[in-house]
Amino acid sequence: MPAKLLASIAIAVTMALPMSSQVAARQQPLLVPEAVRVDAEVMARRLDHKVDPIPFGVNTGPPSITGTVELLALIDQSGKVQKLKVLSGPDVFKHSVLLAVRQWHYDPYLDHGKPVAVQTTIAVPCHGWLLGP
Repeated sequence: MPAKLLASIAIAVTMALPMSSQVAARQQPLLVPEAVRVDAEVMARRLDHKVDPIPFGVNTGPPSITGTVELLALIDQSGKVQKLKVLSGPDVFKHSVLLAVRQWHYDPYLDHGKPVAVQTTIAVPCHGWLLGP
């Protein structure tokens, strides 16, 4: 098979593969132009105040529903969460996660020694209990 054809097939296959949510989030437009994109793991280490989402339903044993809500977040120069956009996750958890993450606070991110606003992704694992049979 000619090399040019193999390269075309490889490109077509790569383009058909689903992107991970983190790659997709990096390609999201900035929530504000002056924000710096920062990797989720870097910002997770800077988290200094976290509020957990309220579990859905009534605790009746092991959770009957679980999932992860992924967010695109704008964190200001002081470390306060300013804007959130849901990227994915079960609908039943989204409201609780948004309420909780709006209360999170981060150590300010420094760029050349100066605090800057950042855009990052946040993944929040959730669990809950469905009511009824």
